[in-house]
Parts: sequence; C-alpha cells; structure tokens
Amino acid sequence: VGRAPGEAGPGRPGAGGWGGGIAPRHENGTNDSDLEASWIRWSILPYVQVNGYALNRQVPGPRPELTEGDHVRINFTNHLPEPATMHWHGLIVPNAMDGPAAITQAPIPPGGSYAYEFTAQQYGTYFSHTHDAHAPQQAPGLARPLIIDPRAAPQAPQPAPGPPSMHPHASGGPQSGSVRFM
Repeated sequence: VGRAPGEAGPGRPGAGGWGGGIAPRHENGTNDSDLEASWIRWSILPYVQVNGYALNRQVPGPRPELTEGDHVRINFTNHLPEPATMHWHGLIVPNAMDGPAAITQAPIPPGGSYAYEFTAQQYGTYFSHTHDAHAPQQAPGLARPLIIDPRAAPQAPQPAPGPPSMHPHASGGPQSGSVRFM
C-alpha cells in the first residue's frame, strides 16, 4: 500500500513470517545468509514516507530461518553513514560474535562488513539489533525477530518416579498394607 517496488513497509510479511524471512544458503553444513544495514525512505502510510534505517531494506528486519544446532554464518554489511554492529539478544554465542562495539568487537565502519558465526545452541524467541549507537539506530528500524525452532518437537514432561502411592485404593485397599486416611 503506497510502496514502490523494493521499498520497506511496516511489518511487510514474507515467507518467513513477521518482518519477512531470509531463505538461507546451506553451504558445507552452514546456514549462510546476508544482512545489510542501510538508510531508506519508509512508507508508513499511503503517501507518507519517513527516513529510516532498515535491515535488507525491511522494517522490522528479516527473520532468519534457524533450527537449534544450526551452524550459522551471517554476513553483515554496513551501508549506514555511521559504524554499527549486530547483537544477538539472549543467544549463547562466542564472545567475539556477541556484537557490543568496542567491547567484544571493533565497530564496523560505513562500507565495512563482518561475518558473524556461531552455533544456535538453544531454541526460542529472541531478537537481534544493532549495538554501536544502538538507541538512535534501533528507533528508526534496526532490529529484527530471531526465532530458533527446536531440533525436535519438545516432549510433554513426564511425572518423575516417586514413592508408592499412599492412596487407599492404589494398591488394592487397606488389606494390602497401604495407609488409610480418615
């Protein structure tokens, strides 16, 4: 609605759900995808555009298709006018891949790139966002959902084995030696 081809739109649905999906390339057992941060003109209403930042020209950014145990490589390219990094909020990743600029990695300068590599060790719902000037970069659009599917469907919890039942009928009634409550 009111968007030119290739223009970002609010929550534009895609193959991967909210924010659109990234169909990964599977290369040598690695879930490999590209992620680009850039400045856009964002249509928020018909005939109303604002300046914004986007990931792969989408706001919110695209959702990667990940499964617990996947080896992940995200090739991040910074087309912003300032440095940026990506942080994987809540994920267990190697420190050098965590993204806080000037703490665990050098900021990625305009025109620069960085390959984030890690294994998706857990499943659940997370998000990723820029982490250099994160407040002024996230507000205009540099965040995205990050949903990691379980490797196998979670099993319903089973009751833990415990002591024999004390219910009077569980083992045939009081005559079988069980305790009777009055």
